[in-house]
Amino acid sequence: MTKITGQMQNKAIKLILATSLIASFSSVVVAAEGYKRPSSDNKTRLDSTSNDINGVRFLLGAGVGTGVSATSENGGFTLSTPNAGVDAKLKLGTGIFTTTRNSTLGLQATIGVGANSLGASSNFNPQYSLNLDFIQAFKVGASGYVKLGYILGAGLAIRTHDNVNSGSGNVSNAVVSGAVIRPGFTSGGNDNPDEISALLKTYKSQFDSAANEAKASANSARTYFQNGDLTKGISSYNQALSQQQQAANALRLATAASNNTTARSFVMPTFDINSVNAAVTNVKSTVLNNFASQVSNVTTTANAANALAGQTNPTTDAQQQASEKLKQASSTLSTISSNLLQLQNAGVITSAENTNTTKPAQDAITIASNTLKTTGTIGAQAAQIADLNRQLSDLNKTAADNNKAQADQIAALQQRLIDMNQQAITAAQKEKDAQNALANRNANNTPTVLPTAKAGLIAFFGKHQAVSLEYQYYFRNTVQGMASSDISLNYTYYFGGK
Repeated sequence: MTKITGQMQNKAIKLILATSLIASFSSVVVAAEGYKRPSSDNKTRLDSTSNDINGVRFLLGAGVGTGVSATSENGGFTLSTPNAGVDAKLKLGTGIFTTTRNSTLGLQATIGVGANSLGASSNFNPQYSLNLDFIQAFKVGASGYVKLGYILGAGLAIRTHDNVNSGSGNVSNAVVSGAVIRPGFTSGGNDNPDEISALLKTYKSQFDSAANEAKASANSARTYFQNGDLTKGISSYNQALSQQQQAANALRLATAASNNTTARSFVMPTFDINSVNAAVTNVKSTVLNNFASQVSNVTTTANAANALAGQTNPTTDAQQQASEKLKQASSTLSTISSNLLQLQNAGVITSAENTNTTKPAQDAITIASNTLKTTGTIGAQAAQIADLNRQLSDLNKTAADNNKAQADQIAALQQRLIDMNQQAITAAQKEKDAQNALANRNANNTPTVLPTAKAGLIAFFGKHQAVSLEYQYYFRNTVQGMASSDISLNYTYYFGGK
């Protein structure tokens, strides 16, 4: 009995061991089969993981877009595209990504180069950029092949003002469209009040110098004419005219500068051109008054001669006195007429002013001469007087011819002086324009650095490709003709990593 019981125990133990061994092998086989044939959930999880973006990636991209500016108007705002043509850019950079259960997070840094206004003309404006962008994209569908999200970023844009000729490759250092050359003021406007004030100060100095010289020359001319020195008087008068013209030119340039600017916070100096014009005009008044006084004396003498000759029974002595006075009046009037003709030829007075000045004396002499011719015994002397008048007329004609030649020389010298003055003004203006152009070129050679902010939408396709629509705003943009922001459509290819 004891022996049977021991055998049964041994068989039971062997049976338990065999069962355990079979169960163990079965578990291994089932586990192996399960590993070789994954469930549908495991398969979906594996496909999703294959589209995850993780680790460091390098990127290369390109984009096209256009500039956009917003201006406030009537309580709202208006969008405009100031630059014709399209903007294009290329970018190169690196990023680091990680994928969570629901989304992909990334941080990427890029450098870029672009060109504005392509296709609008043969010129375009280079632009360089540096950006740091944050990206979050969410999986669409179970596979995660498509991911949609947003992109936020900040950076710097470096805009140059060089116009590059796409036809020849030449760089012309021209100002971009919308900027202007500073007035020297032949074109465009200037919005810098300090530069406007400095330029007006220069013109004011030129004006004051010319105005003071014109007044001094006019005063000298008046003195010479009053003292009977016509040659020096005419010379000083011509100098006064030339200096008056210089003052007027300085005033004209200053007026053009003040009108050709958008700046408002500058002070316009006072240009007293009226006092200059009055000083020059007073020279003529002085001359005419001086000769009018001389003509008045001649008229008085001729009237005295007429009174002596017109007595009821004139004595021989009275007639002789009348003849002498008539000779004196005629001789003096001849000298006056010669001097006035010289002034007329020099441009100091007009022909009408010459005639009107001498007419009272000429009429008085004619009346006195006719009276002497009718007084009988003095007839022979009257004939002599008439002959004297003819001689004086001949002398006047000779003097007029000589004065005309002298006047032509004076006019030629005066014109030459005016031409030289204009040439000096033109040369000074060209020098000023050259200085302004050089200042503009130096300013154009300095790039404009603008901080930027970016926002946009991005879509990933697989692990290597992405398309984004981005809006970028430029802060501190004060360059006319350049958009304050841009909108671009971009394609980016990612490579490297796992």
